[in-house]
Amino acid sequence: MKRRNIAIISSVVIVLIVAIVICFIPLIQVSYSVDERYQATETYPVQVDKPLNYRETRAYNGEKWNLSLGAYAECSVSIENIDTVPGTFVVDFTFTTLRRTFSDSDRAYILPGEVTTLKGLADIAMGEDWTWSRKITPATKTITETREREVWKTRPVMRYKKITMLEYLTSY
Repeated sequence: MKRRNIAIISSVVIVLIVAIVICFIPLIQVSYSVDERYQATETYPVQVDKPLNYRETRAYNGEKWNLSLGAYAECSVSIENIDTVPGTFVVDFTFTTLRRTFSDSDRAYILPGEVTTLKGLADIAMGEDWTWSRKITPATKTITETREREVWKTRPVMRYKKITMLEYLTSY
């Protein structure tokens, strides 16, 4: 009877050891999916207004006399449109004497490759010293530029972990 009790106790201990190993020691590897965040570069189009390309080919100034106007200052600027699209160019002339400042403006629609002369006039006294300046404002064209920005995205990633038999049996 003692032997039988020892055999039963031995059997129970072995079963308990096997149960502990099966239930609590990780034995099975399972896969699972998680979403991982990452930063990516994304391109996007942007509409941008750019001034037309031009070249100032000639500038002239001089003092003139006319019976109806009297003495006057005349300046001219020749502009060549070296862009691929036509547009209106505006030239603002500023005439400065010792005591006064005059402004004049001229505009022209210029085709690609075309040269046009724009003029400005100012009423001055005969022999009066004067200077002049000009500001050319070309037309603009709308172009599409590609720009980049950093954005956050997610992607699924497979991960692996070891689980016990007990976790495996109870999770399904």
